[in-house]
Amino acid sequence: MPTSRRWSRTAVTFAAATLVILLFVVGLPLLGLAALVLRAGVVAGFGLALVGGIAAYATSPRFRAWFGAQFEPIILLKGLRLGADVAVHPGHTWARVRRGQAVVGADDLVQATLGPVETVTVPPAGTRIRRGQPLFGLRQGDRSVELQAPVSGTVVDRNALLKQRPGLMNEEPYGKGWVLKLKGDDLRRERRCLRGGDQARVWFGHEVDRLIGALLGDDEVVALADGGRLVEELHCHVDDEAWDRLKHDFFEVETR
Repeated sequence: MPTSRRWSRTAVTFAAATLVILLFVVGLPLLGLAALVLRAGVVAGFGLALVGGIAAYATSPRFRAWFGAQFEPIILLKGLRLGADVAVHPGHTWARVRRGQAVVGADDLVQATLGPVETVTVPPAGTRIRRGQPLFGLRQGDRSVELQAPVSGTVVDRNALLKQRPGLMNEEPYGKGWVLKLKGDDLRRERRCLRGGDQARVWFGHEVDRLIGALLGDDEVVALADGGRLVEELHCHVDDEAWDRLKHDFFEVETR
């Protein structure tokens, strides 16, 4: 083999070995430094997110309601359910406001006093409704009730499942038992007229106590204050006179 070719091969081998050594000597520390920087960035990002989350939780009722709903989607108050992520109307309808629309339904106190829902009457799509006007009707046997719109808007969708399975309103009043969707006229303003988060929880608790007092007497309110629950099939204990009184006092309230 010619001497020049042998020297050329030796030079290439030497250069390759030198490159490998440089990669180990220089590259590994750089990789370690990059890993440290990345780790510091992740830690810093997590810290900023944590601080931001704490600040949002402390200052934003809407964020607190959303955060609570992730861990406690249903709140149980003396046997009656309240959706943690909904805003409630004094007439016992609720709204879940998202992206300019409001999903609307009836809260658990309605179905608990009415009983198994047999028929749901809803307006056709395109109907314009003002807050506080009758929005949809429920019927069970000879008893019926019309519930008020929690917000103003136009009906854009109706829950088709309720036609075949109206009992979903009893089973999942804040889930599959929703009634209709409204495209809101001014949801940002009207949302402030509803109760959400902690305010909804406190108000609904008071309404449950008021219901107990109306049906069973004030002594039962005190008796159930230590964690007791309302009897199952509460509607069976509501006679016609009591039902008319409940409709007037709980569901036909005047709102501004």
